[in-house]
Amino acid sequence: MKRLGKIVFITCLSTLVSCISTRKVPDGKQLLTSNQLELKTENPGVKSADLKTLIKQQPNPHFWIFSPKLWFYGFYKPEKTGFMNRIWKAMGEPPVIYDSLYAEQTSAQIHSYLLTKGHFRPDVEYTTKIAKRNPKKMDVIYNVNTHEGYRFSEVDIQVDDDTLKPYLERWPYNTTLKTGQYYDVDAMNKERLRIELQLQNQGFYKFNRDYIGFVIDSTIGDYKMNVLLQVHKPEFSGDTTASPYFQRYLIKDVMFYPEYNNNVEHLDTTLYVTKRDGKDKDTNVFLFIHDEDLRIRPKVMVNKSFLVPEHYFSMKDVAQTYENLSDMKVFRYINVRFTEVKDSTPSSSPYGFLDAHINTKQSLKQALTLESELTTSSGTQGIAGSILFQNKNIFGGAEILNIRLRGVLQVQKRSDDWYYSFETRAEAGIEFPRFLAPFSQERISKYFRPKTTITGGVSYQYKPDQYERWITTASFGYNWRKNKVYHAFFPIEANAVSIVNMTDEFKKYIEDNSKTNLRLKYQYTDHFISDMRYVFIYNGQDLKRNVDFNFLRVTLESAGNILDGIASATNFETDSMGARKIFGLVYSQYFRFEVDFKHQFYLPQNQVFVARAYVGAGFPYGNADYLPYEKGFYGGGTNNIRAWPLYLLGPGSYYDPMTEKDERVGDMSIVLNAEYRFPIYNSFKGALFADIGNVWLNKPNTEFPDGDFRLDDFYKEFAVGAGIGLRIDWGFFVIRLDAAIPTVDPAKPLGERFVLPKQRFSDFVLNFGVGYPF
Repeated sequence: MKRLGKIVFITCLSTLVSCISTRKVPDGKQLLTSNQLELKTENPGVKSADLKTLIKQQPNPHFWIFSPKLWFYGFYKPEKTGFMNRIWKAMGEPPVIYDSLYAEQTSAQIHSYLLTKGHFRPDVEYTTKIAKRNPKKMDVIYNVNTHEGYRFSEVDIQVDDDTLKPYLERWPYNTTLKTGQYYDVDAMNKERLRIELQLQNQGFYKFNRDYIGFVIDSTIGDYKMNVLLQVHKPEFSGDTTASPYFQRYLIKDVMFYPEYNNNVEHLDTTLYVTKRDGKDKDTNVFLFIHDEDLRIRPKVMVNKSFLVPEHYFSMKDVAQTYENLSDMKVFRYINVRFTEVKDSTPSSSPYGFLDAHINTKQSLKQALTLESELTTSSGTQGIAGSILFQNKNIFGGAEILNIRLRGVLQVQKRSDDWYYSFETRAEAGIEFPRFLAPFSQERISKYFRPKTTITGGVSYQYKPDQYERWITTASFGYNWRKNKVYHAFFPIEANAVSIVNMTDEFKKYIEDNSKTNLRLKYQYTDHFISDMRYVFIYNGQDLKRNVDFNFLRVTLESAGNILDGIASATNFETDSMGARKIFGLVYSQYFRFEVDFKHQFYLPQNQVFVARAYVGAGFPYGNADYLPYEKGFYGGGTNNIRAWPLYLLGPGSYYDPMTEKDERVGDMSIVLNAEYRFPIYNSFKGALFADIGNVWLNKPNTEFPDGDFRLDDFYKEFAVGAGIGLRIDWGFFVIRLDAAIPTVDPAKPLGERFVLPKQRFSDFVLNFGVGYPF
């Protein structure tokens, strides 16, 4: 009976959604519900996904059988002018009515595309299919048969310019065009671009892809063709002084204009001299042309530039110079241009000379930013504000000083009373655009864009019904990146936590519960953390276009080892449990790691699907029996398992109704997330998501029965939640509201953990956040 009921429910739901979606479709017309493409080909270069992007008319965005925009628009009534009617119109979208003209244009577009892929006699037809249950719905099916495609039989090159021949002699080994490959116009254009960049990076400033052409011979039969790539000589266009061949260009002078302004005559020139390639006798001279005192030391600018006198012109060096200067975050204008020095050499010389002009304009040196925000998470609401003062170039070397003051006031309703908490933090940090000692700047590759950060701060947390807590932090670290890979290494990080003025009621609560819950006591005990941390990040995202990408972050952290070594050789103070202290605080000792991976799929019509996997674990040892509270793992909250309030999930299948409101922290965590994001209207976007995961202890603990990680049945203790979300996405800033409900609760007995049928509307957990959850 239950199964029959589900079938009836799904059938009724489908019928209801179907009726609403076609409510605005005129009689005699059909709603375009889907585009299907049936492709018959043996060419791996021709993919259905690529052909689908050529389809001219797309249906309304939908997920499964549900189209949010179409559903909203179904309630819109043109004859009414009420507020809700305008809301339905703004959030909705008119139905896409099938138009045969678009189908014909799509067929022609697919036909033209296949010609560029070597299929010169393709068959492209389309048919339509009207839904049986609803004659106002129509699917379009595109049938594509590419037939046999042409392949490259021989691939060769002809270089008309003798000066280019030595630089292209390895072309047969480097070319992306290979014998047996299908004819592909895109691949041929990419080969033109590759050669252009190769020659420009070797000094041929005036060479470009327009000098490269192809001669195709398709008369040899058997669907094969010979390809000849031709590299032509320069065109003269009547200029008798031009060189009859391409010249390699050397950089003559590198000139910096630190405060570039076309309307100001520069009066002063400062020379900066460096050793050439580590040699003492030979030097490079860089010119700084300015009409006021230099704000940034010349050495800093030169170390960020890849353009060097008497080096060959290279487009790669130009791009890297742009990236390095932009990465300094102190310029609002950067431009690199070249001028040819025509009087340096005669036209018969194989070399030409260029002057490099690096024009920059510094952004405001000092800035004061005020920020305010609303916060809500797990039943806690509040307001926050901060003041950020920045000095860009505080020591004259493009160092950035950040001073931030932040305050947060939050309220939470527990039982019948409201409780509030207050937190304020003062933090100062300096970012240096280089590695500080003990590293030599000359030995650090400019490609790595090295930086050093030094930060320190103190925060004060006040909960009137519980305690006051002071947290002091300090860190020193390096970070560097190359292409899509980022590294950060913090050899020194320190964190001191001190809890004072604990209320008698809360102190009694801790004492009563710590008899059976030592972890709870440890959370509210003064302690000191001195750790070393390394972070590796790979981000495959292409900011210029929406293509699928991977993101990976790995964090390794070790604490207390140096202090423990010192303690072994000295007489450190100990507490009543025998744990050693420093500065009057017990220091922590542990190893901890995190692995966070996600893959983002881009779907048609600005839809996105994101899958994420997270694993983290910590192992206390030596001077610590438990992980520090700040380094533990938690479940629930706005970026984790969103159907549970923050800190109120797990560990494992542990459950005690007397402690269901206590914060719970584990030693390890596994989280799997999936989220489907779709556009609604303008900046408004929706989301459907599911979260799976939990936290566990790394060994059995009588304080938390069934809270430890067991390899044979941990998967039975996964919490599962699902929900919907609303986002306001302005590109640079995202506001997010998620509503999630538990579907599988590991705290329930086995056989009763699927709780979705019993859930009520009040069981939804609301999470407010800034930015996407992952």
